Amino acid sequence: MAGTRVCYKDAPHVALTVRLIHTWNRGDIDHAIMSASSGPKDYVKNIVYALFESSPALDAVSMVRASGPPFFLLRIGRSYYSMDKREVEAAGGRLK
Repeated sequence: MAGTRVCYKDAPHVALTVRLIHTWNRGDIDHAIMSASSGPKDYVKNIVYALFESSPALDAVSMVRASGPPFFLLRIGRSYYSMDKREVEAAGGRLK
């Protein structure tokens, strides 16, 4: 599977090639998951749910991975942002 090159908009020389794990759109997770046996998938869904709850402008959350642990990219309109709210550019304009 081919990856997508991403970089900070203000630092195009610093780039990663990431692979998309999953994208959640607003409304895909309609509630937090409360369970005594919550596993890693439930924790991830709760994080995604909390991101949507905290940002009404957020359209999608994508989990991606380069060579280390996975991380999230946030999409508002046609723009992507890192978790520290820096704008990110994706090759071709979209994560694939």
